[in-house]
Amino acid sequence: MREKLKHTLYSLILLWLFICLVFVVGIYYYAKYLWNCPIDENGIHVVFKVKKGETFKDVVNRLKKKGILKDTKLFYLMGRLTKAENKIRSGEFLINTRWSQKRLLQYLISGPPYLHKVTIPPGEPWWSVGKLFEKKGILKFSDFKKVIFDREFLDKNNIPGPCAEGYLYPNTYFFEKGVSKQHAREVVEKMVDEFWRQVKKHVWKKFLPESHEIYKIVILASLVEKEAMYDFEKPIIAGVFLNRLKRNMRLQCDPTVIYGLGPEFMGNLRKKDLREKDNPYNTYQYKGLPPTPICSPTVSSILAVVHPAKHSYLYFVSKGDGTHKFSTTLKEHNKAVYKYQIAPHRKNVDK
Repeated sequence: MREKLKHTLYSLILLWLFICLVFVVGIYYYAKYLWNCPIDENGIHVVFKVKKGETFKDVVNRLKKKGILKDTKLFYLMGRLTKAENKIRSGEFLINTRWSQKRLLQYLISGPPYLHKVTIPPGEPWWSVGKLFEKKGILKFSDFKKVIFDREFLDKNNIPGPCAEGYLYPNTYFFEKGVSKQHAREVVEKMVDEFWRQVKKHVWKKFLPESHEIYKIVILASLVEKEAMYDFEKPIIAGVFLNRLKRNMRLQCDPTVIYGLGPEFMGNLRKKDLREKDNPYNTYQYKGLPPTPICSPTVSSILAVVHPAKHSYLYFVSKGDGTHKFSTTLKEHNKAVYKYQIAPHRKNVDK
């Protein structure tokens, strides 16, 4: 009887152990299935930001609140078991809810950050570029300003002027959002690197001139950039400026005056602004090039200065359609000014 009871007890223990084993194995494979299957079959892209100094538990809770995770228990447990909780990076991430929990955790540890598209239009002064970056949340305007006026940074990047104006190449970029000074430096460095890449590829393929020679070319190219709407006119406009410089004539370029007025310029250039001698960028009052570039020119404007059109034009005036009327004499120029600027305005007033 005792033996039979002992045998029965052993059988029950074995059965219990078997049930526990089956249960554990079942739980293991079910957890493995949940860990590797899509979180949501109808996946959508979600931008998720991990805040600096945020705990793993806070991240997990916000993933659930954002609708990325439906059940956080397994994700939190695996994060603790694999010690991933201390490896998650701060920043923005573009997550797809069709990913598995395993892929999501790995992405938060080592995946690339979410990059924001920023297009810098040609012809913008540095303060407009800085404000655009700040508006997009890429960096702080004050940090941007500090970097572009940092003498150490300028020397490192072969920029002889007092500012990186002229070398902030206008293009489409992709950047992380950030508020550190180091991040601002990386953003500016990428734009300056793009400038050097462009000129080495398209302008000076074999060797670069001295940095001060390049700087003069960039200054004049910035004027061409501001005056020309179409690339085909750029070499002609560059030729006009060079002809005037050779004759020791003032460049009389409105955009330089406007640049000297700074961010406070309200869009209406007055006659008294053209007579202002306190403005060092007033090319109506001072001969030669302005002190610095007035924007960061595109490679087509730089090429126009390096390879200008050969002609005898000394003047040009806008026709109102994006193109210009070029003249060799002041008399001819005044007639063009009346035809394209004064007469149309009078007709509009009469109406």
